Amino acid sequence: MKKTISFIIIALLLIAGYFLYNTSAQAQANQAELNTLDTVEVQFGTLSATISATGSVRSNQSAVITWQTSGTVGTINAVMGDQVHSGDMLADLVQTSLPQSVIMAQNDLVSAQNALGDVNDAYTPLALADAQKTIADTQDRVEAAERTLRNYQTPAPQTDVDQAYADMLLARDELDKARDNYEPYANKPEDNLTRANFLSRLATAQEQYDDTVRTYNSLRGTASATTIAIAEADLLVAREELADAQAEYERLVAGVESNDILAAQAKVAAAEATLKQAWVEAPFDGVITKVFSQSGDLVSAGTKAFQQDDLSRLLVDLQVSEVDITQIEIGQSVMMTFDAIRGREYHGKVVEVAMVGDNEGGLVSFDVVVELTDPDEDVRPGMTSAVDIVVNQLTDALLVPNQALRVVDGKRAVYILSGVELPTNDTGSSNGFRDFMIGLRGGDQSVLATTMIEVTVGATSDSYSQILDGALQPGDQVILNPPTDMQTSIGPGNGGPFGR
Repeated sequence: MKKTISFIIIALLLIAGYFLYNTSAQAQANQAELNTLDTVEVQFGTLSATISATGSVRSNQSAVITWQTSGTVGTINAVMGDQVHSGDMLADLVQTSLPQSVIMAQNDLVSAQNALGDVNDAYTPLALADAQKTIADTQDRVEAAERTLRNYQTPAPQTDVDQAYADMLLARDELDKARDNYEPYANKPEDNLTRANFLSRLATAQEQYDDTVRTYNSLRGTASATTIAIAEADLLVAREELADAQAEYERLVAGVESNDILAAQAKVAAAEATLKQAWVEAPFDGVITKVFSQSGDLVSAGTKAFQQDDLSRLLVDLQVSEVDITQIEIGQSVMMTFDAIRGREYHGKVVEVAMVGDNEGGLVSFDVVVELTDPDEDVRPGMTSAVDIVVNQLTDALLVPNQALRVVDGKRAVYILSGVELPTNDTGSSNGFRDFMIGLRGGDQSVLATTMIEVTVGATSDSYSQILDGALQPGDQVILNPPTDMQTSIGPGNGGPFGR
């Protein structure tokens, strides 16, 4: 009987020892695996919520300059890397190799410029003043002709008749004197100066006398039908001259709007355009980035000559999904990296956001343009850039790395790693299991354990997420990349001796 009892006790001790050995071995293995996990301390920080996209760098402005006619390339004035200004001649064609129309354009330009100069001369301030004077002079002639006709048609007051009679008598007296002075020299040679002087005075006196006679006769109402008809014709002519003078003045006032000037300017522009086919010039300020032509090349219209780029601004063209486009605004900060430039981050800002999207294969995207604010000589047009647009900036946010987030039963969660004190009884008496574990751990009275915590995630970036609520606290050690079978493979799990 005693042997049987001893055997049973020994068997129980062996079973208990085996169980304790396996338990301690498993615990040690679990603790060893827990010790190898990477953790990060939860803390408050700044979070930049971003939208990522990939784009290509381009210059602010770019142009491929081509030849406009055929010929042989002559002088090349620019090489790759040269800074040029708008209008600079970059290269020309040998004149003798040009088409005849281009060669003759120089002569056509001179003729057109001369014609334009002649037209412009007609619209100077002096011409305008002359036109105003002509209007005034013709207006005086109209008024004089009107008075003359009115005098012929209307009897004059007696005082006017008497005055006209007196003027006629005085004029006849002057005529008689002039005739008496001339008669002694009438037979002198025609080149005699005295004779010529008296003859001129006689003609003037005769003209004045005839005028006074006509005036006297018209005032007496003795004007003939012929005289009245002549006066009417003179008035009509004067009015036509006044109308012409006014039309000319209005044409001068119109100045550059004149069809004559516009036509002359068009001829000059046409000749200049034809003449410019003999060379190529820079269309804007920029840098020569490619040279396609060399002296002696035979070219035709459309042949490439140079490529020019404005590198004063470097831009990146992106396409952003319709899901994200509403978060993007002009002026937002941007961070950029380039595969071709290792270890450096560049910055920029959003300068353009498309108002209309592009639909390709059912996917709608919007064009966004970003300008680099700190480019250097390493950044070049054509490079591919990874772009992060900062759409939200948070401070004092509780942050965890995105690597630590998991989805458990449809909810977001993280696992944390912490130390757990080994259990003891209330009386402080000896606890065999506890003492055994302490012994295995070399006297350390705590072990590592994992705990799953459900969290609510707010804003996110490429690396971190904001935690809005949950049991997670600053200082907690979250596990990065926890195994998918964390609950069963590491630690006893919820409710086990190592759980928290």
